Amino acid sequence: MAVSAMLDPADAAALQPLIGEVLAGKWDFSAQFERGLEAICAAGSRAAARTKSPNATGNQPTPGNQANARQPEHLKRNTQMGNIDKYRGCLLGGAAGDALGYAIEFDREEAIAARYGSRGIRDYQLDERGLAPFSDDTQMTLYTANSLLCSLAALSAQASSYAQASGGTQTSGGTQASDGAPALVSPTALAAYAPAQMAQFYVEWMYTQVSPYPLAEPKAWISNLPELFASRAPGVTCMNACEAMANGAKAVNNSKGCGGIMRMAPVGLINTCPNFSGVELQRLGAQLSELTHCHELGWMPAGVFAHIVSLLARDEASSVREAATQALNTLPEAFPNAHYLGQLQELLRYTLRLADSDIPDLEAIHALGEGWVAEEALAIGLLCSLRHENDFEGAITSAVNHGGDSDSTGAIAGNIVGAHLGLAGIPQHYLEHLELRDTISKIADDLFAGPQASPDLYFPPVSPDGDGV
Repeated sequence: MAVSAMLDPADAAALQPLIGEVLAGKWDFSAQFERGLEAICAAGSRAAARTKSPNATGNQPTPGNQANARQPEHLKRNTQMGNIDKYRGCLLGGAAGDALGYAIEFDREEAIAARYGSRGIRDYQLDERGLAPFSDDTQMTLYTANSLLCSLAALSAQASSYAQASGGTQTSGGTQASDGAPALVSPTALAAYAPAQMAQFYVEWMYTQVSPYPLAEPKAWISNLPELFASRAPGVTCMNACEAMANGAKAVNNSKGCGGIMRMAPVGLINTCPNFSGVELQRLGAQLSELTHCHELGWMPAGVFAHIVSLLARDEASSVREAATQALNTLPEAFPNAHYLGQLQELLRYTLRLADSDIPDLEAIHALGEGWVAEEALAIGLLCSLRHENDFEGAITSAVNHGGDSDSTGAIAGNIVGAHLGLAGIPQHYLEHLELRDTISKIADDLFAGPQASPDLYFPPVSPDGDGV
């Protein structure tokens, strides 16, 4: 059955023009939307109460981020959905782990010890600018976040336009509050709309790896940053998938490489969809990961990762173990027919047991793998997060000092522990020289507040007659 047939006819008709805007020209991902949305609609939406209040400590907005400094009205509602310090900690923590591991990504353990000593790398390897550069992992994470914010903006604007004459109306895009606050976007609408938008943004990221700055008419505001026009060991699978999407095709591969998971933390930081259940969140993370990595073990771990991040950033789990256990318990409901479901469940259970053992960190990492594939990267990042959940430095140094995919495992551990501890838990020396620190912090703030915090960055220009131009 087509997903459009499962929706209310009015809702389905309302969604078609909006999706059509993204699908215009050579973009054609409608079949993938149908599969993903059908699964989401079949499961239904389980409302989750958001009752925690945030602790808005940490970095103050920079002069270039005055929109966040003004505390917009809709932030009053969003403060019930998470902790802004944890949002900042998650994205900056992931970038910090990535930057630390990037310096040794392709080194064997003997070479790491010879260069940095028996404890391995502990501090950044600064470049000629005096900065700690991050890899393609953080680059793609930023494009994921930018794309999600643009999707939320488009759907929110659509829901608002349908409710202008009413006192609070449910539409296909979301719910428009009667107090005039921005619309809350429905999980169903976001799952239908986001993948095509994300594909375009990933293609734009690909161009930053192979083209000179600047791009002509970029869609992502971060594409105006010359710092992102740097080839940082981009993954072959991601590049090939983006090339296919640039030519109007879908990625066709059997890859479970970690490039599908390392960029998915922003999915766990969506803050304008309060009715997102764990099932829906895992499916959205998997759906967006599958744009480039088509093996089940390439996209299922991405969903679990996003769910763990969400539980911690929203104060719905008090520890990394609690978050991991909840995500593990949700996994079979999210992907009941996945062939490799049992294999991923067993690996995650083994990781939880291993974290409680007396086996040294490096030996425990060896028991899980090297992190070049998604399930191993998640397991290693989770292991180090479990063992060092109250010690950010311990988590990322443990996660990177091995002979595998150090930047990805460091990024995943940094995202998880950063979401748990918040920005206040990250040592200053991992923030001081971090590349694009203010940009990363701003995007974290925008994910928390919603795209309305920076309308000039996420909402398209509007002509006098109200149509997008």
